[in-house]
Amino acid sequence: MVITDAEPLAKSKRSNDAGRRRLLSALRSMAKGDFTIRLSTDHLHGIEAELAEAFNDVVAQNAQLLAEVERVSSVVLERFLLAMMTTNSAPFRDVPFYEGLKRDVIPRLRTYPYFRIRIAGNGGDAYPVAILL
Repeated sequence: MVITDAEPLAKSKRSNDAGRRRLLSALRSMAKGDFTIRLSTDHLHGIEAELAEAFNDVVAQNAQLLAEVERVSSVVLERFLLAMMTTNSAPFRDVPFYEGLKRDVIPRLRTYPYFRIRIAGNGGDAYPVAILL
C-alpha cells in the first residue's frame, strides 16, 4: 500500500500536518506488522522526501527480516520433527541438541494453542523434554 497525497507538501501548517499524519499512519501500520506500507515520495522535497525514503527502507528491511525468520523457523521446526520421529534416542543425550531445542524450538511451539510431542525411545527420554517445557 502506498500512502499518497495529491497536494504537495508546502510550508503551510496544514500541509505539514497532513504529511505528519501520513507518516504517523504509516508508522502505526508498520507497528501492526504491515510491511507492504510505503510512503510516496511524489511531490516531496528536501527533508520530507528523505524521511519518506528512510521509512520505506526500514519497512523493506523489516519485511526481509520477517521472511528470513519465517524461513529459519520452518527449517528448525522441520529438523526438530525429524529428530522427534526417529527411533534413535541418541539426540536426547546430546547437550547441543537440548540447547537448540530450548533456544529455537520451544519458543516457536509456544506460539501454538497446543501441541503434542512424541518421545521415541525409552521413558527416560521424556523427562528432559518435560523439564524444558
